[in-house]
Amino acid sequence: MSILDQIKAHSRPTEVRIIEVPEWGSEGAPLRIHHTMVSLGDVEAARSIAKDNPMRQNCEILAMKALNSDGTPMFKRMDAAEMMQVADPEILLRVVNAMTGSTPEQIAKN
Repeated sequence: MSILDQIKAHSRPTEVRIIEVPEWGSEGAPLRIHHTMVSLGDVEAARSIAKDNPMRQNCEILAMKALNSDGTPMFKRMDAAEMMQVADPEILLRVVNAMTGSTPEQIAKN
């Protein structure tokens, strides 16, 4: 097994993970956001769109990675701009941190 294969096996980039967000749910059930691993490429794409705006970067990551249970995108990419106006920053950060394990800024520093 090559080192790259070992890295892929460790990160499991195609594994679908689930985050429950009680505040964004309805009828007493939390919203369930499905997603695959946020890659460095995803972080870079968010950074190139949002430049020096870390909150916008987080909105971009959420918009690009969040999936419905059937695997379809939960958001359109342009929804990230509206999220900047309406999303509770504390909840949004909690969700994106759960997706990435850290913030885009922390990933970039490493």
